[in-house]
Amino acid sequence: MSSPQIFIFVLISLTSITSCFSSNHHASTSTPTGFKSGILNKNSVRSPFHNQSLTRFDRIKNSVSLSFSRRDYLHSLLSKNASLNSIESSVWRADGEYVMKYYIGTPAVETYAILDTGSELNWIQCLPCERCYNQSKVPIYNPASSSSYNPLKCEAPRCWQMQYYKCTDNYEYCEYELQYMDTSMSKGVLSEETLQFVNGIENVTMNNIFFGCGHNNSFHNNNGEGIPGLIGLTTKPESLVSQLHYKKFAYCLGDFDDIDARGYAAFGDAAHITGGTTPLADSDLPYYFLNLEAISVENTILPIPKGTFTKTKDISSGFVIDSGSTYSIIRRSAFNILLDNLRQKPLYQNTVADPNDSFDLCFKSDAYNLKSAPVITLHFTGLSLQLPFQNTWEKINENIYCLAMLPSDGVSLLGNFQQQNYNVGHDLENRLVSFALMYCSD
Repeated sequence: MSSPQIFIFVLISLTSITSCFSSNHHASTSTPTGFKSGILNKNSVRSPFHNQSLTRFDRIKNSVSLSFSRRDYLHSLLSKNASLNSIESSVWRADGEYVMKYYIGTPAVETYAILDTGSELNWIQCLPCERCYNQSKVPIYNPASSSSYNPLKCEAPRCWQMQYYKCTDNYEYCEYELQYMDTSMSKGVLSEETLQFVNGIENVTMNNIFFGCGHNNSFHNNNGEGIPGLIGLTTKPESLVSQLHYKKFAYCLGDFDDIDARGYAAFGDAAHITGGTTPLADSDLPYYFLNLEAISVENTILPIPKGTFTKTKDISSGFVIDSGSTYSIIRRSAFNILLDNLRQKPLYQNTVADPNDSFDLCFKSDAYNLKSAPVITLHFTGLSLQLPFQNTWEKINENIYCLAMLPSDGVSLLGNFQQQNYNVGHDLENRLVSFALMYCSD
């Protein structure tokens, strides 16, 4: 592929850019203290992205590919080679399991986005397209039709206070360019716009939200259909949650195996930090690292060496809770110990090869026997998270189930398959993540 010049939007000074966002941006004088909006599986029959031609095998294989791509994405962000002097950045490809509806512009136009705890810049595909990936289910946003659209000028503080930016060829507008290692990319103009989010039976309006309006986008997707854009949920100032000055957010992802299951995302006072809590492991990075201390099977701690999941200085290891990855990805040395232990259990003596060639451990069973499967527990600092059987085993067909985890040689991830039907709260002020098992509904 061609290699256009890529720019990372790295903060020159966290204090100065935070000041810039605080002094020049208030989402709205009427910004609510919190709101809650429904999210849904993109494969739901209620989703505009539902593809009835996809088989169960197709969905699973796509989710495995998505998880590995997500791992590579986070590796690229966290790599010791991604120094402040680098001119290469990454953007998460516009794909994921769960999407949220919102409205953009004046008059407001319906669109959708992936909620992403691993991205900071909010962006959306925009007309006119120099190059756009296929987005046939929802109209591509046209900023020329919106009276509230405001492309940032080169002299705007939000532009020049970022260490890496580029003015357009006529030196008028502030341009961004982001690239993902699978050849996905987004390039366009940094802008401000009015967004509306569905909050129950009414919409809440947020003015002057900072985002990237992408006129040149490519998306590596075998299915050929992309989600319009992303909503970033990191702690960086340009993320949505930071722009709205909310100190907490939460989400609940509906049952992965029920494509019509509902869920929600909640922000500010509408977000509940409930259930067990564990502290965030790092204060220097905008991503959500947790301290995973051990893994147990049937209350027996596995002999995984201490520190296997500890975040290292070069970020070659660590454990991140991630809304964008489908299946959890576990450090390979620990993953092999887990597999060895499970293979010794009576239930797993009848192991079979994965017909989808995606997972390492599969066995024949039925739903009734699966309920008696040994419980896997993730032991975080101050919290032991017992995974329900439906959060542990992926149903491949009527009588084959596979361990819904994948191996990694780098950073480990807690994927959304393992998070389903939990209210997962992020308390940014107290630097805590909470888990409460419940039935998700919007």
